[in-house]
Amino acid sequence: MKKVCILFVFCLLWFCSFGQGTAYLTKSHVSGYSKLIRQYSNSPGQHVVIFTDDVTDTKCYIGVTDVYTDINYVQICDMCAIYDLEVLGDTAYFCGQTFTNKGLLGWLDLQSWTIEIDSAIFTDSSCSPGITSVDNIEVFYRVGNPTIVGYGKKATGYAGFDYTIVTPSSCNLWTDDLPYKPLDITLTNQHIVFSGDLSSGGVLGKMVIQPFLKSAILFTMTAPYYIYSVGPAPADEPYNSHLRIVDIGNDVVTTLTHRLEAGVYGFVLREFDLSQAFVSYNVPMTSAHYVKYNYSIGDLYDFRYNVPLNMYTLFQNYELTPSDYKDVVTKIDFSSGTPSTVESDYHNIPYQDMVSMSLSDSAMYVVYGYDMTSKAFVFWKDYQKVSASGRCLGADFLPVHTLSTISPGIVVGTVAGTYCPGSTSPQTRTPINKRIYNLCH
Repeated sequence: MKKVCILFVFCLLWFCSFGQGTAYLTKSHVSGYSKLIRQYSNSPGQHVVIFTDDVTDTKCYIGVTDVYTDINYVQICDMCAIYDLEVLGDTAYFCGQTFTNKGLLGWLDLQSWTIEIDSAIFTDSSCSPGITSVDNIEVFYRVGNPTIVGYGKKATGYAGFDYTIVTPSSCNLWTDDLPYKPLDITLTNQHIVFSGDLSSGGVLGKMVIQPFLKSAILFTMTAPYYIYSVGPAPADEPYNSHLRIVDIGNDVVTTLTHRLEAGVYGFVLREFDLSQAFVSYNVPMTSAHYVKYNYSIGDLYDFRYNVPLNMYTLFQNYELTPSDYKDVVTKIDFSSGTPSTVESDYHNIPYQDMVSMSLSDSAMYVVYGYDMTSKAFVFWKDYQKVSASGRCLGADFLPVHTLSTISPGIVVGTVAGTYCPGSTSPQTRTPINKRIYNLCH
């Protein structure tokens, strides 16, 4: 009888584990509207998240979580919207807009939970940069000082900026208008790289790359921008102004755009070599690859690159089958050369709105969202290199095609940056802790 009982226990354990894969889906006890997630490299396994309250959607919070056990968070502002988040060292930097249409920039010390916000410098009458919304940022150290670069909207168009934190409460801002619509920004070893299109000037089918040297303050040196004709009629690219750019090492960047041509949707990866950008003023496109969807596309959320794995990870939304749109993680593996297909993973739990993705640990990704009914946060974590398996995830496969490269046109602009000094006032917050529980594995 004892042998029968032991056999029954083993069978039960086998049955419970059958169908499990590598993916974890977890849910938090805190609720709200998820916005952004970023890796906290100084604390392995931890991530920084942005969310708003589930009642008014106007109070913004920053939290730190391992996505498995708990989340600690503090409120950072009210009557505001946060559009981007970056983590450098033990500090989380964020940007956005107040509900009175002022550009907002701030940072939170993740050890002391001390927060500083500057929403005055962008409307300072002494320099009048007039940035009403800060949309996208990157952060790095220049001569030991944290430096925030990015872009935002003005009443008359778009502007880029260079914001250096000189002391804990003192900062310097340089800003200038941009002659194109900025859509993303990244950093390489030597460069700050803006990417965008010319749609704000009524010109379609053209993509812009503009590198700057990190060693110099933005808009204090001549920096040409490069124009590539990527979507001549009848193609529409970048479709819906969907464009992202990532650093892939050795001062090479890759852009991702959506394309619509003859009723067929797809995304295009293009590599650009920046090594001669300030030597011979040349940024050649070195490769281009095209992945076609079976049906329509939805939105483009995040685009990441893992240098050791030589692998892109794309978080997007597309029509998996007719009228069935899924939030998917598309894994593009170049470790063995150009792949013949790419895999898109999607989870099988309904009524989850996923909004942002980060890389995690050495070879994983985390997608962040919320339950549309309870507003509880949801985290979806899995390995980049593993095919979807088990009851948590499904998979879709798409073919890869090679495209011809395109030579750029070069435009040399004038240097006319505006300088403004600024200051902030630190405030210390006490974090709140909430638990996380498992949904699926």
